[in-house]
Amino acid sequence: MTLPCLRTERAKMLCTTLVMGALGCAGPSTQAPSRSETTPAAKVGEAQPAAEGTPIPDRIEVTILRLTPSVLHSPPFAQHCGETFLYVTAGKASVTGTDRVDLAVGDAVRLPRDTGVILGGDGTVVVFRVHGSTPGPCHEHGLEGPRSTSNAVEHRNAGGKLRVTILFEGDGQPLAGGLSVLRADRDFAVPEHTHEASDETLYILGGEGTMRVGTAEIAVAPGRVIHVPRGTVHDLRPRGTQPLHALQVYSPSGPEQRFKNEDTPSRSVGP
Repeated sequence: MTLPCLRTERAKMLCTTLVMGALGCAGPSTQAPSRSETTPAAKVGEAQPAAEGTPIPDRIEVTILRLTPSVLHSPPFAQHCGETFLYVTAGKASVTGTDRVDLAVGDAVRLPRDTGVILGGDGTVVVFRVHGSTPGPCHEHGLEGPRSTSNAVEHRNAGGKLRVTILFEGDGQPLAGGLSVLRADRDFAVPEHTHEASDETLYILGGEGTMRVGTAEIAVAPGRVIHVPRGTVHDLRPRGTQPLHALQVYSPSGPEQRFKNEDTPSRSVGP
């Protein structure tokens, strides 16, 4: 499924959609998927199908947009108390709603709810769209950001082996989704644990390893989406020579708050 695009006559759309879930979900799901979802990165112009035999979560979608200057995109906006986040992984982008916001690598925005925006630029953007699951009242909001890993607080955990930059979180009330950026040393392992009330979705930017999600063994590699349903035991075992670099969304937000409780925060040094 590709996102709607506004094109010039000579323009060619270069966008790839990795979809986890159905568009237009009217509310929160009451049943957690029994297995995890992993989607390898697709080539430009190709839709990547869901992994065979794996249930598709109905709570979150992850889309990769490869932008060209001659093409304008209209990314999906949040509905029904949901959230939509954009994160730039390469090049530059701009988001235009009531105002225009220019984005560079490592920048993220939270799209307004129930209002469309126009996305342009020359780069690559990861779009997370979380369907409504906020445990409480939700409120309309405008375009928020940019928030950047270049100047946000980086929370250091495990003696500095794990660094977490929280870009969007609830302010006293959980959001339907919270966006963070993870960096970890190449030998950093995550022991088995669960998040009883939140799903976890990872988009891997760098690093290699293996995650055990329930009974499944999942390869961690750049360009891969990994979905961990709430209440599912999971871990991470590193492999290779490259440090881990990933985007993380908890839906609803909340579990990311534990990263604030360890070590001394420092300033982030890059995307």
